[in-house]
Amino acid sequence: MKRNKFFEIDEIKEESGWSEFYSGSLSAYLNHQIDQVDTVDDLVRIPADGETFFLHSEKEFSIFTFVLWIARRHFINELYISSRTIGLKVIETLLRLQENGRIGSIKILISKKIKSENPFVFDKLNSAEKDNANFKVITANNNSKIGLIKAGEFYLVLEGSGEWDESEVFNQFILTNQEQVYKFRKRIFL
Repeated sequence: MKRNKFFEIDEIKEESGWSEFYSGSLSAYLNHQIDQVDTVDDLVRIPADGETFFLHSEKEFSIFTFVLWIARRHFINELYISSRTIGLKVIETLLRLQENGRIGSIKILISKKIKSENPFVFDKLNSAEKDNANFKVITANNNSKIGLIKAGEFYLVLEGSGEWDESEVFNQFILTNQEQVYKFRKRIFL
């Protein structure tokens, strides 16, 4: 069985015997954890409400890898993707996950340069949007790399250095579970 590399705040309160001194709030430092991950499975768990993981990897995986990891564990009600580019395999996998009942709605904000840089992907996005009422695409001058995932009670925000396609070896990620941050980032999709 894999050992959880990330501490649980409630366990710290209990183990320290200081739970009576906590009035529902802890140091912001205790809500932020830092680690290197080789695979997304190293995470073991999703951040608790208000918790943030700062991660980096020296292995090839992208923000999309987190989506797959979460979709195996939870139904994703909403998925928002913001990127300069997106891979064809990613689009096809997202559509399959949607067809298999793992994802509800998908909204993608993609750079308008995708039309000239990768017309095949642009056509695939337009086709998916035309055929699927729960698949929306927005084009704009965009270079952000954000994923928003609403899954049950989780409001996950993923930000990283990689695009939504084949990944470079070195990437950094921020994974947080905060409804306020989720709603703030979601504004770029409206």
